[in-house]
Amino acid sequence: MAWPANVLTRVVTGNYVTATGAASSGRISFTPSSRVVDQNDAVIVEDTITVVLDENGEFSVELPTTDNTALNPTGWAYEVSVRLHGLKPQKFYAFLPYSDGSPVSLNNEISTKSEPADVSTSPFASYNIEVSSTDTPGEWPNDVVTRTITGTYVNASGAAAQGRVTFTPTSRVVDENDSIIIEDTITATLDSSGSFSVDLPTTDNPLLSPENWAYEVRVRLYGVQPRKFYILLPYGDGSDVDIINSVSATASDVADSTEQSTLLRGPVGPRGPGVITGSGLPGPLDGFDGDIYIDSDNGFYYGPKVDGVWPATPLFSATQTLRHIHTQAVASTTWTVSHLLGGYPSVTVVDTAGTVVYGEISYSSTTEVVLSFSAAFAGYAYLT
Repeated sequence: MAWPANVLTRVVTGNYVTATGAASSGRISFTPSSRVVDQNDAVIVEDTITVVLDENGEFSVELPTTDNTALNPTGWAYEVSVRLHGLKPQKFYAFLPYSDGSPVSLNNEISTKSEPADVSTSPFASYNIEVSSTDTPGEWPNDVVTRTITGTYVNASGAAAQGRVTFTPTSRVVDENDSIIIEDTITATLDSSGSFSVDLPTTDNPLLSPENWAYEVRVRLYGVQPRKFYILLPYGDGSDVDIINSVSATASDVADSTEQSTLLRGPVGPRGPGVITGSGLPGPLDGFDGDIYIDSDNGFYYGPKVDGVWPATPLFSATQTLRHIHTQAVASTTWTVSHLLGGYPSVTVVDTAGTVVYGEISYSSTTEVVLSFSAAFAGYAYLT
């Protein structure tokens, strides 16, 4: 994972073996105790970061340090969850000071506390996790039926997107022996092509309990507003499914697996909850929950979409002086928009083909916005 230049990171490693000396299987997750932002209020980390042990029972992950003065708030920590197959889960809080920047081993070097505390009062103490098990190496136990989910995301210029997709079960899932199968977040990081692939337990396995559970999915891509939704993952024919086009999804609440709702329809590139445009009234398959819809025929704004339903009446119409439209006639990577709305309005950018384009938004003042893009193009900016 690539972190912004102002984020100091440190590599955390670990190595776990069973009582017989074989490599353990499982995963380690790191969850910040609060949302962490930089000095521009850009979110740096808020979701769980999960790493899976490799065939040697090892992992290595690069994490933002917790004493970086360029990040807020101060005094945050990681909640670390160690989940090894056949063992009782372990959870603790850890601070990750930058120190000399060298890699640290989770097995014996990272400072820990039972509760989050002020970093300044926490010693860099030793912590050792004892591993004693006869489990067999493997991603999932034999009674867990899995299915592979894939996805590919690109930005407006066609380049590979960066970010991660997380899958969190809506409840702790156990097998017939009450052994925990899954309860922590599983994170898939996009590769250099903007793609990911992850094997997940199916949600209709009769050998697992409870029934009717689902995954809460979060799509976090750099430069794009986060998107959250729920999915059911039935075994079906066992073939791979594309999260953008093929996964059955529920709009908000988790539905019964026998009442799966409409097919999840995603865009070719990263987009979610934001602003979309179209001709005429929005239809039930247009957009996602939280979206705003602009009727290009008359400038009416509808939304936000809630539980898969668009409001019947618009938020406001083009006859109201609640928006500013900027026309960029000459293709450029930088647009300077002057307006009289005051404050810091929301900005939606579309190209001449009506496709929503994402870029960097900078508010020079309460009457000027500067928009920066990776590629030059012409179009329109809607300020509301």
